[in-house]
Amino acid sequence: MSRLRTPVHGFLMFVLLAGITQAQEITFRDPLEIRGEDPATNLRFRAGWDGESAQWFQLESDSVAIRVRLGTGPGPRWFVIESQGPDLAGPGRLTASDTAALQRLMASLRPMNSSLEGGFARVLNLLTSWPAKLPVAGSLRDGILEAPGGRWRASGSTESIVDICGKINQLHRGTYPVFLIPRRFKAVVGPYPWTGGDCLGRCGAGCPGDGPPNNSVFAFGQHCFNHDACVRDQGLADPDCNLIFPRTFDDFLYGPSCQKDNADITINGQDGPVDVTMSDRIEIRVSLIDVPAGRTVDYWLYAQTASGIFWLDSNGNWVLGGKPITARTGALVEVFDRSVYEGSLPPGFPLGLGTFYLSLDLVPDGVFSKRQFEDAIDVRVVN
Repeated sequence: MSRLRTPVHGFLMFVLLAGITQAQEITFRDPLEIRGEDPATNLRFRAGWDGESAQWFQLESDSVAIRVRLGTGPGPRWFVIESQGPDLAGPGRLTASDTAALQRLMASLRPMNSSLEGGFARVLNLLTSWPAKLPVAGSLRDGILEAPGGRWRASGSTESIVDICGKINQLHRGTYPVFLIPRRFKAVVGPYPWTGGDCLGRCGAGCPGDGPPNNSVFAFGQHCFNHDACVRDQGLADPDCNLIFPRTFDDFLYGPSCQKDNADITINGQDGPVDVTMSDRIEIRVSLIDVPAGRTVDYWLYAQTASGIFWLDSNGNWVLGGKPITARTGALVEVFDRSVYEGSLPPGFPLGLGTFYLSLDLVPDGVFSKRQFEDAIDVRVVN
């Protein structure tokens, strides 16, 4: 299920940036590209698509340049992480100021509004958790993970990801090395909801529930569980913990989310991305589960594209740009797989990637704010 959030164009950009640390500047943001900088640390960042089967992310500071590519096509997933230190002096390392800037950037992506931003949040979640003494380098292709120069090597693949969402708040087994000798342990996954202290198994520092950016990614994996226990017992800088950290990469970047959505949107029976042509008819269906039924809410259905935002009005017509338009204001009801629109794409919908959104606002005032139940789906319009 997509976990994508609020679009940002025009006045929405001001709403989002108003709550961000002033040093953070996202100068461009749409489903195909993100770019900006953090003047406080001279961190510059960009993200985009490499065709339709890979995303790329580039970050540069005075101390390191990092490039990450994530495969998004069918079949086993892959990633490549590369870095360069100052003056081309080998693999780079993140400084404390770099990590702080990356945390600000991760927080500024909330709410997330495209699959590109979802991938970027995953990358930032990994980089902000990176041990200080490890070079930022690695790759995963065909099940082999390695770093240049033989600094470390570990086997693994996205097919070996062990989802431990069902183990949250339960006693669970794991293993980590001590002087390269495996040590078995038992510990509670999480716990969640988080009340402070440990949050074992969550891929990233902190835990969902302690506020942004740590509630942006809700992946729990076996390798993250093992590494967390190692760090708890041995310390963040322990060489054995650093040795197994690369095995967490696939969990960070591709582990399934444990978050259970209340809202779901599908197009033509798919959860995205969906390929359509301008002549195709689309059917938008929604599910609303475990929501405060009976409460009066604003319903919004809209699509973010390179041409702007298309809003579906109460008459079933698409309107491009201008003030946000509610699709409906009325009682909130629980539904499963109900059709809410069937027809053509909005007139003027551009070729390429766009994102359709379902959003419910619990304050029914016609103002596009305070949305609590949302989902989104990517659509590629092809010739």
